[in-house]
Amino acid sequence: MLDTKETNASAEAQRKALRLARRVLIKVGTPVVTHVDGNLALGRIGALVEQIARLRQEGRDVVLVTSGAISTGSLRMRKTMTLNTRCATRSLAPPSATA
Repeated sequence: MLDTKETNASAEAQRKALRLARRVLIKVGTPVVTHVDGNLALGRIGALVEQIARLRQEGRDVVLVTSGAISTGSLRMRKTMTLNTRCATRSLAPPSATA
């Protein structure tokens, strides 16, 4: 098992390598881009965008990978389907007697 000094040295070497990297891959999972209730975590997404912008200003290539699209898309699909169902229900209703 590594002792604390070796662990710190390893972490420092990794940080140095990251500072020198020209291309950065960022993996963002669903919990980062969404709240527990499934809504978008706009504050977290905004902070992520700011960090990516900073990396781009430094001249680095940034690749963003997220699995959050599935959760976000599912939430949007549920909302869209609910709205479409309501519209369809209204269009199937018999015309009112006053029309």
